[in-house]
Amino acid sequence: MNFKDNPDLPLSLQDKNDRMLWGELNKKLGLPRKEPLTVTQHTRGKESKHQNHPRLLRVTLKNATDVEDVLLASHLLKSDGNVRILPDIPYSERNLIGNIPKESRDQFFRGRNIIVQDIPENTDPTQSKTDIREWEFIKQSLRLKHILTQHVTRLAKKDGDLRPRLMKITFPSSHMAAAVLEAFRANRRRLPPGIHTHPDRPYEARTRHKGKLELTIPLVDCLDDKKTCK
Repeated sequence: MNFKDNPDLPLSLQDKNDRMLWGELNKKLGLPRKEPLTVTQHTRGKESKHQNHPRLLRVTLKNATDVEDVLLASHLLKSDGNVRILPDIPYSERNLIGNIPKESRDQFFRGRNIIVQDIPENTDPTQSKTDIREWEFIKQSLRLKHILTQHVTRLAKKDGDLRPRLMKITFPSSHMAAAVLEAFRANRRRLPPGIHTHPDRPYEARTRHKGKLELTIPLVDCLDDKKTCK
């Protein structure tokens, strides 16, 4: 997370200050108090290009459920452009992303998404919270385990289209996205009729594959989630 820090505090007060920052953020997220195991400011080398930016705040929570709750609630911070919440990605992964050719980046990030069709929606201001509950119901119905959800959002649609907007689900890795698509194929009868999922493809690819359910996506990811996604 990007959060204003005070590097001049003595060590005896730094931990207290970091936990106070997390407590304030916890309230903004509108979640029950998530007691962290550790809260620390990331160190920064002298050659870092981000010397004029706050150091990252690394929060370790008690379990994956708490982590997912925080990630899914992060949409409440959209009005605060200075604060972002992201999963803790290993350095090797961050380095890989930085070296991806520009023409391949779209495919790389789309590999971490799936699209869900025909999930009912309304114009209620709390629609985003409803979408999260709907997705949690789908996860339980598909018996998904060890799958961490990063974001749940709705895509735009054309004027006059009366169908619900497509729901885009984002995961930390493409292995998790692929595991969800496979789980849907194996357990789709556990869901209400009409619910469909497919990979996140560009518009041109969607029109070419209209009416077809494609369950394979490129696993161009360095996160080794294969064992946890079975």
